[in-house]
Amino acid sequence: MRLFGKPRFLVGQTVVIAAWVAVNSAGFGPRFDPYPFIFLNLVFSALAAYAAPLILLAETRQADRDKARAEIDARHRAEADARLSALVQHNIDQAELIARLAEDNRRQTTQITELLEQGSRLLERESEQTALLVAALVHRGNEGADEPRSDARGQPAADTRSAGDSRHNGQKGDAC
Repeated sequence: MRLFGKPRFLVGQTVVIAAWVAVNSAGFGPRFDPYPFIFLNLVFSALAAYAAPLILLAETRQADRDKARAEIDARHRAEADARLSALVQHNIDQAELIARLAEDNRRQTTQITELLEQGSRLLERESEQTALLVAALVHRGNEGADEPRSDARGQPAADTRSAGDSRHNGQKGDAC
């Protein structure tokens, strides 16, 4: 069936026709088909009678193959479109997630900044209070340096220097 469209067939047919005409025109032997070549026309008609249905059959088969390819291509395009749509939706979801995370990050950064500022203000207040307390203690210590020390009951405080301390001061024994 596929032979009819091949160059070998056309070349072979041309050679056969040329030989047919040469044999029947030149008179090299028996002339089985003299000049209007009626038998050759019959052979051509028979070839055409078989070739036309074969060509139509081949075209039908080719159309069926083309249709199957088109269906496969359509299915492939539909699958590719579905995958592409899924990827686009995934990208949209990821972009929304990134936007939410960026907003959360911005909000948390703002909260951290506010907390750091509050901590800084508290630390400044504590530093100021500590400085005032130290200044008050230093001031109180300077006022009480001339006065004798007393305990919580108002009694004079005992000397707390140890015996080792009195030796360093040039004295021996307990200092009472």
